[in-house]
Amino acid sequence: MPRKKRTVFVCKECGFESTRWLGKCPSCGAWNSFTEKVIEHNANTWVIDTPYTNPTPLKDIQNTAQLRTSTGIMEVDRVLGGGITRSSYILLAGEPGVGKSTLLLQLASYLSRQGKVLYVTGEESPEQIKARADRLLQKSNNNILLLAEPSLEAIEKAVEDIKPDFLIVDSIQTIYTKDIEQPPSSITQIRECGARLLRLTKSHNLTTILVGHITKIGEIAGPKVLEHMVDVVLLLEGDKNTGFRVLRAQKNRFGPTDEVGLFEMTSRGLVAVDYNHAFLNKINTLPPGSAITPIIEGSRVFLVEIQALCTQTPFSMPIRNVSGYDIKRLQILLAVIENSLSINLRGMDIFLNITGGFKIKDTSTDLAVIGALLSSFRKKQPFSGIALIGEVGLTGEVRVVPKMQKRIEELRRFGFKGVILPHYEIGHTSGIDLHFIQNIKEVYEQWF
Repeated sequence: MPRKKRTVFVCKECGFESTRWLGKCPSCGAWNSFTEKVIEHNANTWVIDTPYTNPTPLKDIQNTAQLRTSTGIMEVDRVLGGGITRSSYILLAGEPGVGKSTLLLQLASYLSRQGKVLYVTGEESPEQIKARADRLLQKSNNNILLLAEPSLEAIEKAVEDIKPDFLIVDSIQTIYTKDIEQPPSSITQIRECGARLLRLTKSHNLTTILVGHITKIGEIAGPKVLEHMVDVVLLLEGDKNTGFRVLRAQKNRFGPTDEVGLFEMTSRGLVAVDYNHAFLNKINTLPPGSAITPIIEGSRVFLVEIQALCTQTPFSMPIRNVSGYDIKRLQILLAVIENSLSINLRGMDIFLNITGGFKIKDTSTDLAVIGALLSSFRKKQPFSGIALIGEVGLTGEVRVVPKMQKRIEELRRFGFKGVILPHYEIGHTSGIDLHFIQNIKEVYEQWF
């Protein structure tokens, strides 16, 4: 059948297609981003000839989401909802150097005990992978097969020949197909390679894990459709200058998205840790400008230290800098302090840091943030051995947050002698003093 040709113009930034050249992309707003592309196809390309299948009653369909394979790493199993689901399509993203390849190699070692693993690397040489494996893994496993080939066609052929149970691709931005006349990591290449790997995963009953890059604004690089087509999106976060790493699920079709896994980067790779034990030696020795609050992540309570620094600014415009916290929320709390306590912080540089690599959006930390700011401003530490819990309203009132009892029990278990919190009807709690307040003015008057 004769092949027909048509010309389209494709945006290099987002993959938007147009029948004519445009100066500005209507999808992403990029200027001069359209390139001409000639597409050849048969006359019946758009007709998909597939055999008709009868609809299946819902009660007769097997629930494969309950058939899970343990990854061998408890924290990863927790985030995934109990383990890896068969024939799932997983995207793991994170900043450069955070430990994605390290975690994947550890996962490959554990999964190789359950079946054959094909590890595809488009960024590193086989010698680099081998050197890391000798350092992290206790012994080599013949069930881990390494393919240093970024061609999608080569990956498809390897899957056909080897028939692995698990496929790991590091990373999707380096994979390309010869059918697309675009360089690797372009929007069109990522979209097409992601779609074909999805079909490969489902047709061969594979479990596929992709590595995705992060842009400078913290989003997963590539088209948004890549996040839509995968079953699970995992984000590995953490400060590279500290050892702590946080694994969280941004999307999970087979389980919850509110669980987190905590790791510490060591010479033996990523090791699961009990994060709260880091506070045992510093509960009673907090410096000025610090406050501790319990936050809820999934089913667990984590004790988080909030550090604040207030200094006189030498500039006409004071600096507001945060790490792991919402700067807009900080600006609101600063306005509440000025309105409720008549404290002028306009001429001061203010820095706020959440230790341990956590990125907090929970408003239950409001009272602790205000406590840390006041402690730094007054150069006084009244909160040694005492935690703060509560959401702060615009008029300075302190409100109850969910799961108060669970937070208090965790504080008591780790030896805190007191907690400042809003008025709340709680059950019997012994071994810890409860200091009830109604607004932040009471905190300032009683503790400063």
